[in-house]
Amino acid sequence: MADTIRITEKFYNVELHKQVGIKDLVQKNLDGKMDSYIKSVLKKKDAEIFLDYKIEKNKNNKYQASFRLLLDGKLYLYKPTNPFKFEEDLVNHAFNHFKLALSS
Repeated sequence: MADTIRITEKFYNVELHKQVGIKDLVQKNLDGKMDSYIKSVLKKKDAEIFLDYKIEKNKNNKYQASFRLLLDGKLYLYKPTNPFKFEEDLVNHAFNHFKLALSS
């Protein structure tokens, strides 16, 4: 049984201190909003969970991103059409999107 989630991230034009904050916020969302979904997947033998995200700060100082969540073979994607002014809002919105997709 897997005991951790594999996370890969890429940042483009994002300040180092903001990168650290984003990584912390991603972990908080995984521990909070996604906890019950993750626990149910991790009960399975050979379960795999991957999170891959890319965040870019554009020329207008807004954040664009793409998130890919693979939960035991099921892929969930999130790529907002409009950039976000605050990186925290972007991350929280992505996990709200995943939570809604997983609950239906």
